[in-house]
Amino acid sequence: MESTDTVSKTTLIAAMIGSVIATVVALDVAGRLKHTDDKEAFPLAEYRVILLESGDEHRLSSKPAEQHAYCNQGFLFIQSETDAQLQGPLVDFKNRGIPCEGSYADAE
Repeated sequence: MESTDTVSKTTLIAAMIGSVIATVVALDVAGRLKHTDDKEAFPLAEYRVILLESGDEHRLSSKPAEQHAYCNQGFLFIQSETDAQLQGPLVDFKNRGIPCEGSYADAE
């Protein structure tokens, strides 16, 4: 038995676009998409700590990160190498600043 059902390409494309839009709207209504109006809470990057025991080695990438750190008024700050406006203090999971000390001059 042969099927004579045909669907035009435009109908198929429209259905795919419609399903993507419906999915995004459903996720937004369900609260699964997080929006922030606070532009100062924008994360510049995510970091993790690699704990090494004495004598252990860890291989680092030869490509440097796109951010640099500096000490400012006793706290560690991160600044983007690509956009000087993207900068801020490095904080822990409780939003506490990471203190720093050393021979680096405080940057503005």
